[in-house]
Formats: sequence, C-alpha cells, structure tokens
Amino acid sequence: MARSKARWGEQDDGEEGVGRWWHGAEMLTTAGPTGPGGDRAAALDKEVAAATARGGSFSDLLAFLFLLPCLQRALLGAVNLVYVIASLVVLVRPRGGGGDTGDGSKWEALLPKPWSSGRPFLVVVTLGASGCSQMEAEAAAKRVRESGDAAAAGAGEQAGISAVIPGWFSEISPMWPGEAHSLKVEKVLFQGKSDYQNVMVFQSSTYGKVLVLDGVIQVTERDECAYQEMITHLPLCSIKDPKKVLVIGGGDGGVLREVSRHSSVEQIDICEIDKMVVDVSKQFFPHLAVGFEDPRVSLHIGDGVAFLKNAPEGTYDAVIVDSSDPIGPAQELFEKPFFQSVARALRPGGVVCTQAESIWLHMHIIEDIVANCRQVFKGSVNYAWTTVPTYPSGVIGFMLCSTEGPTVDFQHPIFNIEDNEFSTKSKGPLKFYNSEIHSASFCLPSFAKRVIGSKAN
Repeated sequence: MARSKARWGEQDDGEEGVGRWWHGAEMLTTAGPTGPGGDRAAALDKEVAAATARGGSFSDLLAFLFLLPCLQRALLGAVNLVYVIASLVVLVRPRGGGGDTGDGSKWEALLPKPWSSGRPFLVVVTLGASGCSQMEAEAAAKRVRESGDAAAAGAGEQAGISAVIPGWFSEISPMWPGEAHSLKVEKVLFQGKSDYQNVMVFQSSTYGKVLVLDGVIQVTERDECAYQEMITHLPLCSIKDPKKVLVIGGGDGGVLREVSRHSSVEQIDICEIDKMVVDVSKQFFPHLAVGFEDPRVSLHIGDGVAFLKNAPEGTYDAVIVDSSDPIGPAQELFEKPFFQSVARALRPGGVVCTQAESIWLHMHIIEDIVANCRQVFKGSVNYAWTTVPTYPSGVIGFMLCSTEGPTVDFQHPIFNIEDNEFSTKSKGPLKFYNSEIHSASFCLPSFAKRVIGSKAN
C-alpha cells in the first residue's frame, strides 16, 4: 500500500491504483477494491464519504452566512411593502390622545380608528421609518436631499404612481375622490382629540404652521389670508355701516380679525362648537386669534344651529358661516332649515356669506345650495370664488345672499376697506382682498355659469 497527497484534484498517477482526493486531505491509494487491500479500501471509501459530507455541510453553512444579509434586506423590504400598502388602503383619521410629539425626530404613521360619525377619509402621514431600519430611513432622507423630492418619488414614476415619501402629510377624502394634496412636514406641534374631532398642528416646510381638523387642512399661515379676507369683506363691504355681526364657526379667529377692521361694527358674536380649536389657535396661530382680543367680541361655545334658532328676529346686519365640508355634523349648515334660521335672524337687507365648496369638485352640492338659498332669500343670491392653494382643487366658493329689503349689489362693493385708516392701524394692511378682486370673484367659468347662473341672480 503506497501513500500519496492530493490537493483540489491533484493526484500522483505514478502510483498503482486509483488516486482519491479531498480538499487538502492526505489520502491513501490502494491497489483497488479487490485483492489484499480490499477491506481497507472499503473502509477508506466510508471515511472519504463521511469527510465529503462534513465538508458539504461546512460549505452550506458558509453559503448561508454569506446570503444572510441579503435575506435580511429582502425581509425588511417585505415589511416596508406591507406598511406602505396598509398606509394606503386603511380608512383612517388622525389619532387622538393629545400632547407634543417631542423633537419630531422619530415619527410614525398615524393609523387610528375611523370616525364614528361615518365621515371616512384617509390620512397618510409616513413620518420617518416606521417599519424600516434606521439605515434605510437615513438613506431615504439622503436621496431626498441629493435628488430633490421629485427624484425621490421617481421609484414609481414608470408605473405612473409616485412613491410615498416619509415626512409628508397627505389629505384624502371622498369629498374629492381620486386626488390628494400633500405638504412636507417638519415637525408635529400638537395632536389632540376634543369631544367633536381630532385636532392637529404641524410645521410645514413651505406653508408655515398648519391646522388640521379630522384630517382636513383648515388653515395655513401662508394662504389663510385669501379665505379669511374674502369670506368677511365680500359681505361686509357690500352693505352700509354694518353694526351687528354673527360668526358661525371660525374658531381659529381669522374671520374675527377681519370683521374687527370695520369701525362701524359695534357687536361681534361668534359661536364655535369646539373650544379646543379656539385654545389651539390662540397657542399656535396668534396672528389669527388676535381677533378674540377685540372688546366687541363675545365668544359662545356651543352649537351654531341652536344659537341661531334662539337669536331674536332681525338681530344681525350680517352672518358669516365659516363651516367645514358638508359631511357629518356640518351637513346641517348647508340645508334649507338652517338658511331659514339665518334669514330670520337678519334685518331687512341683511346679508349672509357661507363657505360653498369648489366649482371643480362639488357642482352638484353648489347647485343644491343655490336652489335652497333662492327659495329662502328674497333679495340677492350670488356665488363667488377665490383661490386657496392648500384647499382641495386650489379654490373655494362663497354663497352670498340678502334678505328682502334694501337692494344689495354684491358684485360692486360700496365700502373700500383696503384704504380705510382704521383697518390699517388696527390690523395692518390687507394681504389679499381689494375692490377689484371683490368684483372679479363673481366672474364664473362657462361650465359653472351654466349651472349656477340659471339659479342665482
């Protein structure tokens, strides 16, 4: 029996018999399986087979360890995919519970319980890396910094769907199906739940602080002027010397701020159902809530519909209804009985201005509002609109009506508020409203004019 060394397939062919090899192991060669060395050869066969099996197991272990990081990333990818899908398909509202979120460095998706009143909508706030590793979250943030938001969303562009980017608030509702508006979030400043709704305030990167009620943007620091100034001065600049004004809703104080620009006004009543909205606005939006500081203002916390029913007949020169969308409790503010209560509370020739949705999204709702107002108000009935970038479709409308009495021509203001010294001294210059934009706001696009013009004066 002769001995020879064989490494990775090398063998000594000079020896008689068949050379056997294994990774670097010293092997024995024999004359073959028969003859005097046959028993020893059989034993060696078993040893080689066992060694080969041990070597194969060791190789498999090395391969598994090599593939483990890949398997880990694949698992994280699957978790992230489930997270994104859950964020996109679950009908949710902002989570209650209140309180500051801290420094905002670690955020999470808001996937709370649906509103019991049946107002469904989706809010996707994928703030940070919930369901992702910290490394992947930092990598995503780096991609946004280096490539810009559009490039960061490019992962889904080929399929026509942008990726959900961490750190963005998205507003989705059945009131505007098939679309959403998103703002980049720098920090969540407040999140709480009142007796009526969820309240959230966050710092955006481009529109300043943002007030959100039940997942719907109400106010941003950047564009609030367009809404507050128009809903107030369209009615008040159309009548002579208004003295008593009622505001329904408007808990942020913006309408009060604008009403208080009018020196002729002696009494301003506001009825807001949710005290938390008032308190949060005073804390985070002092430039709006300054309206509450006017001594002519009387704040009533309660239901605006009930307040109007109990108001003495002919009390007010103007009523301004700063309502939310006609879903849930706010539905009453768009129906005929409410308009009848408003008309009863107004003096002859008194005016009302109410939020009246978007001509791009809600023509069927606007048509019903105009029809109801036409039946109730025997003076003028007009529809105006303005632009507010952070509202659905970027526009919002106003329904303006007057009771029977002195004629009111809403399209031609009789009071020039922008040049009024009292207004400028008390609240500073106007940012959006002027007499020209007042008249222009009643000009409707043809598709809206065909529907609204046939019902309104």
